[in-house]
Amino acid sequence: MKYIIKESRLEGFIINYLNEIFPVDDINQTNPWDYDDETGIEGEDDNRVTFFLGNYDHGDNDIFKWYDCDYFVKGAPLKEACPLVVVEYQYSKTLNSYFGDTWKEPFTEWFKDNFSLPVKTVD
Repeated sequence: MKYIIKESRLEGFIINYLNEIFPVDDINQTNPWDYDDETGIEGEDDNRVTFFLGNYDHGDNDIFKWYDCDYFVKGAPLKEACPLVVVEYQYSKTLNSYFGDTWKEPFTEWFKDNFSLPVKTVD
């Protein structure tokens, strides 16, 4: 049996699902520490953000990571794709199995709305 779902209804369903698996009130974020070889300064890297559920658990509860274009070295292929959000495998696998690639555009808008960061590519 074949069902036809309107695009707007599918996007609404995807947004609802994103809100279910990523409860915004429980999402926290941090700028990872980095060492700058050129300046010798260590500190928070403003060019990337790690998002996680609940309290930080050294990567065990990461859900996605955001990378600004300045994070990548000149000439890096990913420089063309940034700003970039990389969704952790366990979540992207589930989203891909349910929605194929159609979840990426609604996720982009959901991410921008909730975190006020630009996004060009979702991986």
